[in-house]
Amino acid sequence: MLADGLDRTKKAGFTELTGYLDARYKDWEENPQIGSLFFIGEMQMLTGRIVRNLSYAKMVRLDSGLWRPSVDIYESCDEITVYCDLAGITKESLELLVEEHQLHISGRRQLSRPETIVCIHQLELEHGLFARTVALPVMIDVEKVASSYLDGILVVSLKKKKVGSQITVRIRVGG
Repeated sequence: MLADGLDRTKKAGFTELTGYLDARYKDWEENPQIGSLFFIGEMQMLTGRIVRNLSYAKMVRLDSGLWRPSVDIYESCDEITVYCDLAGITKESLELLVEEHQLHISGRRQLSRPETIVCIHQLELEHGLFARTVALPVMIDVEKVASSYLDGILVVSLKKKKVGSQITVRIRVGG
């Protein structure tokens, strides 16, 4: 009985996916250049989701008691922007620590549960203490960091550290 239900679910998902791919293929036939760019972008996004969900960073020892929130990191010419998914967490329970090459985010999510539970049908939301350390791709000016927290998304803007300017040194021949 259970296997039959799983087979129907798999078939429905496959039908949905093939319908989506058929639509993208029609886009590609009508305008190969734009359609293929769109398709490549979609595939990169989907591959990114798969890799993120299988990444080493998500693998935390079960006995650690900590969970890791998801982050996105973007780089512009003058700053690094980190988005962190922290739905259901109060601003007061968040703690940020910035070093030149790392951002540490920690806190606690407390969810209220019904007093009398007969059965749990699905359990996906993490709760309790969390910690996430993000390696930053460039040196950060720790004096120029800004953050905001709205609708469960923490945004941290980190200005890049200006590297010392270069000079050209002339070499004289002789003593």
